[in-house]
Amino acid sequence: MKSALIVDDDRNILTTLEIHLEESGLTVETASTGAEGLERYRNTTFDLVFLDLKLPDQNGLEVLRKMISLNTEAMIVIITAYATIDTAVQAVKTGAFDYLPKPFTPAQITRILEMGRKVKALESENRALRGIVSEGGVITRSRNLRKVLNTARQVADSSATILITGESGTGKGMLARLLHDWSPRSTFPFVVVDCAGLHENLLESDLFGHRKGAFTGALQDKEGKLKRAEGGTVFLDEVSEMSPAVQAKFLRFLQSREFERLGDATSIKVDVRIIAATNKDLEELIAAEFFRQDLYFRLNVVALHLPPLRQRPEDIKILTEYYLKRFATLNG
Repeated sequence: MKSALIVDDDRNILTTLEIHLEESGLTVETASTGAEGLERYRNTTFDLVFLDLKLPDQNGLEVLRKMISLNTEAMIVIITAYATIDTAVQAVKTGAFDYLPKPFTPAQITRILEMGRKVKALESENRALRGIVSEGGVITRSRNLRKVLNTARQVADSSATILITGESGTGKGMLARLLHDWSPRSTFPFVVVDCAGLHENLLESDLFGHRKGAFTGALQDKEGKLKRAEGGTVFLDEVSEMSPAVQAKFLRFLQSREFERLGDATSIKVDVRIIAATNKDLEELIAAEFFRQDLYFRLNVVALHLPPLRQRPEDIKILTEYYLKRFATLNG
C-alpha cells in the first residue's frame, strides 16, 4: 500500500493518523468534511481510507457508499467515537474493510496496515494465478490490453505527450489517470478538460484562463486549467472536438510551453504533461481538414489504443463478476 486518505473533522485525529501513516511509508492526504473527502477520492487513487462516521456535513456511512460506488479497490476503515455493534456490522456490510473505535492506539493502526497489506498481497496473487490484471479500475485478462498497460507503465515516467484512442467506454479516462498515478507527477494535480462539452470560447477560457472583461460574461479573472495543473497532468478528453482556433493556440503552447490568457498579453509558462484522448480517427479528420496534422504529430508522441470489449471476450466473465459484487455490496 502506498497512499492513504484520512477524512475526519477532529484535528488531533488527523494529525496523529497522518504522522503514523507517513512513518509507515504511505503518502497521506487529509480532509475534514465528507464533501472534501469525496472530492479528493474522485481525483486521486488511494489504497487505504480512514473515514469518520460522524462528519459535520454528511453521515459517514453515506460517504462510504459513495466512495464504494466510485472505486471498490480502496480499503476503507470506519473510525468513530460512537462505536456500536450495529454500526460496525452495517459499515462492514456496506463494504468497509474494518472498523476502528476512538480512542485508538498506534498498535491498532499498525495491525490494520499489516492486515491490509496481507489482503492486497493475497488478492494480487489470486489475480496473477487467474491471469488477471487489475490496475486503477482497469480489470482484464486480455493479452492485448495487458500489453497496453505494460507500455503505459513504461512511458509513465517520461514527460512525453500521449494520445489514447479507443471507442467510447473503453476506459480512456481511467488509463489517463493511471498514467498520472504511475508518473513522478502523481503528487501534483490531475486536471481534466472536456473538449466536447464546451463551446469554443468557453473551452479556450477553460484551458488558458481569461482576464476580467475579456468577453461577455467574463466578470472576474480566471485561472486556466493549464496553470492550475502546474507540475501535474492535463487530460484532454475528446481532443478531436477542439475548434480550429483552439487547435492553433494549443499547438503554439505545445511548441513553446507558454500561453496567454484571453484578454491578456502576458505570457505564462507552465510545466505540465499532456495526455489526450479521442474516440474518433484523427487521420480521417485530418484528411477532411477538421483536425490539424501538425497538432496530431505533437500529440501522437506515444500512441496507446484501447480495444473494445467485443475484441476481448475473455474479460466479459470477470467484469460481470466484478460489477455484480460491486452492486450487491452497494444494495446490501
